[in-house]
Amino acid sequence: MKRPRGQARNEVIEQLKREVPFVRHAWELGRLGRRVLADLRIVAESNEHRRIVPLRATDPHISVAVRTDKRLARKLRESGSFDEQGLIYGGQTVVAHRPFASESILALKTARFNLERLFVQAQFSSALERDAFWHTPKRPQHDTGPSKDEDWEHVWVQITSWTYGKAVACEAIGLKERTYDERRRRPRAKAGGLSLKDEELLDQLRARIAEEEKGIENHEGYKSHCEEVARLRGLRIPIAVRRPRFAKSMRARLPEDCRYLVDEYGRWKARAPRQPQVSRALWKLLLERRERRIVGTVANFAMSEWMIQHAK
Repeated sequence: MKRPRGQARNEVIEQLKREVPFVRHAWELGRLGRRVLADLRIVAESNEHRRIVPLRATDPHISVAVRTDKRLARKLRESGSFDEQGLIYGGQTVVAHRPFASESILALKTARFNLERLFVQAQFSSALERDAFWHTPKRPQHDTGPSKDEDWEHVWVQITSWTYGKAVACEAIGLKERTYDERRRRPRAKAGGLSLKDEELLDQLRARIAEEEKGIENHEGYKSHCEEVARLRGLRIPIAVRRPRFAKSMRARLPEDCRYLVDEYGRWKARAPRQPQVSRALWKLLLERRERRIVGTVANFAMSEWMIQHAK
């Protein structure tokens, strides 16, 4: 469809402005109708209590052919489906209405059916009103609570998108197109399970960096202890054992309960280019600290084995 220009565009906007209050009224009626139907459904279903009554071989519902089926009988015995009154071949559903009587349940179901029929027969003066009335959100809980202007603006743009452009629809309700785009923009990908909010993301990154630095301090303390013991015994730990170079192949040199360090590092490394500008420096620092922690873990296990072999 060709987009209107100039005076034709202004006429379309003025026409839509006149329809906006009626279309929103139809949308509000649709929300209320769906909430009423949901309430009736909950009340009716919550007062129907169902249970399974077992069918035994002595029940008249069981045919003679089934009773004399020896293969089925053996299978049921092996599965434990057996009691003192006979074999259990299945069950039948028994419905009880509590605390309402069955007449009350039927009245609720009738009211729900009549309400749905009235919705089907509802007549509107324009196609936009009909679309707004029947527009349902993706999640049913969006119909609960008071209506929000943001929800209405999103519904308006959706129901007008088939005929009019987004710019025309936004201008008709006095909404800036940029504001709508920013509101509907997909949030950035989660940073390894961290928060999407900038302040919370930075706080969580600082906490993880502090945890990595604590692990590095523990590795440095153990390395100093091993170097001191080796010095007292006149030995010198090779530099390849004390300070190995970082590589992804270190994962095979770690025990299974420590390999998550390398696995997490790989996931963080892959997410680094997608991080927002505000957290890139801390993300880079976190990767650097994790590299030092992995190197320290590998060095500690290597020094422990070296000490066992040479410092007995």
